[in-house]
Amino acid sequence: MKRESTKNIGLALLLNIAFFVVEIIGGILTNSISIISDAIHDCGDTVALGASWILEKISERRPNEKYTYGYMRFSFLGALINSLILLTSCIVIFYETLPRFYSPQEVDKNGMLILSVIGIIFKGLGVYKTAKGTGISERAVSLHLLSDVMIWVATLAVSFLIKIFNVNILDPLLSLGIVLFILINVIKNLKLIFEVLLERAPKDVDVAELKNDLLKNSKIINIHHIHMWLADGINTYSTIHVVVCDGLNELELSEIKKFVRNVMLDYNIGHVTIEIEFECERCKEDNCEFEMRGYLNINKTHHHHH
Repeated sequence: MKRESTKNIGLALLLNIAFFVVEIIGGILTNSISIISDAIHDCGDTVALGASWILEKISERRPNEKYTYGYMRFSFLGALINSLILLTSCIVIFYETLPRFYSPQEVDKNGMLILSVIGIIFKGLGVYKTAKGTGISERAVSLHLLSDVMIWVATLAVSFLIKIFNVNILDPLLSLGIVLFILINVIKNLKLIFEVLLERAPKDVDVAELKNDLLKNSKIINIHHIHMWLADGINTYSTIHVVVCDGLNELELSEIKKFVRNVMLDYNIGHVTIEIEFECERCKEDNCEFEMRGYLNINKTHHHHH
């Protein structure tokens, strides 16, 4: 899956480099600020895609002593760089567009039309290759390319309107529309990136419901210290303390661990670290009582603290 993701990002990078050359020449020849704006945006895209491709390759590496969870989050750096470069390109585009409002310039309508069709084909192929991606970096790239397709569809429509009505101010208006569209999508992507980097619990997991499902096992007295986080935007990791009845043997403890892992799998949590505690034990975590009162409702039978 990771290798396929890297391959798709690599293809998107090659398409972007090829089209950037076409676009910058076409933008200058047509004198269209919206096309030049998108060329600046594409230059940023090319750098960002290159970074995403390199970091996606690194993220395929196996865990080792330095990175015991592996290199999965390196792909996040690619997505973050991608977003930051887009924000920078928005500032550049805005700065270059403003003067055109005061003095709209004549543009080559036919050239804009041709470039728009070429843009839709190039970017559409990139979207097709990355649309099914599940990794955050590949999703960021796909979102990028999809926004490019929509920009070129808008450019096609505007070039038709300029050709029919000869209203050249539509060109800088489209350029500002491109900036707004990019900003909205960047903010959405940054929100997801920071949620994962800050180790937010997955939104689709109801902790109270999960706890109730685990407590259906009659040998489990209580569940606490449930911690969950997304390792790479896809895979969920978790640690959990499971309080069991006193006197259980090793086979029974093994069955309980198997039960917990199966329940967690039902919630798409595949990597679970389980801490088993007997009912007579005190939890080794210093903030146990505080966290349990503030985070989860507990059974009165758990933890005979004095």
